[in-house]
Amino acid sequence: MLSDIYDSANKQLTIPYSKVDFPNGIIEVKFDVLPDEKHVEQERYLNIHADNSISFSDGFVSHTTNDLKLKLNALVLVKPLVAAPTLEVEDKTIEQGDALELTSLVKSASDFEGTDLVSKVQVINDGGFKNDVLGKYVVTFKVVDKLGASATKKATVTVNPKMAILNAAPTLEVQDKTITAGDKLDLASLVTTATDQEDGDLTASVQIIDNGGFDNSKVGEYSITFRLVDKSGATVTKTAMVTVKAVPAVPETPTKSQPQVKSKTQILPQTGDATSTVVVAGVGVLGAAFIAFARRFKKNK
Repeated sequence: MLSDIYDSANKQLTIPYSKVDFPNGIIEVKFDVLPDEKHVEQERYLNIHADNSISFSDGFVSHTTNDLKLKLNALVLVKPLVAAPTLEVEDKTIEQGDALELTSLVKSASDFEGTDLVSKVQVINDGGFKNDVLGKYVVTFKVVDKLGASATKKATVTVNPKMAILNAAPTLEVQDKTITAGDKLDLASLVTTATDQEDGDLTASVQIIDNGGFDNSKVGEYSITFRLVDKSGATVTKTAMVTVKAVPAVPETPTKSQPQVKSKTQILPQTGDATSTVVVAGVGVLGAAFIAFARRFKKNK
């Protein structure tokens, strides 16, 4: 019997949770009809549904109308002593265009027994949320436990403008060059470095926007201008100087003359040759003079 929990002054029954069963989501309470002086005690059933409405399994056939009315007034106030579920949500700020699942704002949800109810949470009002439209949206969540008790919470979603990405300018380095007229030169070879912090190596993207009228066959100085643009549009330009020098003159190499060898060929007189006769005669005179000088030298000794 539950007569000990009946407040006769207020005509209210308080049914402890420990006395309640939960078949098929409906609370079914078995209790004894409270006795009075005229009627005997009888047993019957009371059904309390998830929406807190009440139905009876049979009528008070052995009671008077006054008794039935008295019981109804008491029964309307019958409720299990069950705490509502807990629900916690969080606010969120996103940038325009960012994806957001609204249920991700739910931090926790559980019933009085500690059963996790996060998967049971529903968005009952999304506040007109649009991730591509700037503004603030109030989103309402609701969770209902197996006893029909519910909890609601609201979270605010703020959509801000997307921040511009700071793009670093690319790096471009070139070198000067000196060549001789007629030498071949690929102007692209003057690029020593072409990189970007976000895009990496951009050597293949370097452009020659002014070749300065470069002509490798003409002596002079040529200013070559290069430009590099990264994928985000940041630009850098650099200038290199190409100097074309004249081909140096080749000095003539003097040819060496062969030394002349004096001939020792003896000239012999030929018969009938007057010149040869004179030469022989001269030699004879010189010889005779030498002999005479030699004899005189010996005599004086």
